[in-house]
Amino acid sequence: MAHTRQTVKMLTFPRYIDGVIGKVLKITDMVTPTAIMINGNLKEEDIEEAKCKLLGFQLKMFELDEMFTDPDKFGFCVVTIPTDLALSRWK
Repeated sequence: MAHTRQTVKMLTFPRYIDGVIGKVLKITDMVTPTAIMINGNLKEEDIEEAKCKLLGFQLKMFELDEMFTDPDKFGFCVVTIPTDLALSRWK
């Protein structure tokens, strides 16, 4: 059962990361003016550059999610190790 859960998490990871990045960008927009006032070394250009990098990563997650959901690009094959317990059924 644990392997099923891990597989589902792997397949839904791009959507999860998309949500996290969306929340980070929203929070960044809210706190940027205050952060710039508090820290004189912080520049809005640096924040915009970081946001662009996050958006680039988010785009990669969109592409990965699209690949996972496109049957022409992605297939899923279950591979198991033949253990005594699994093979005992066939004896």
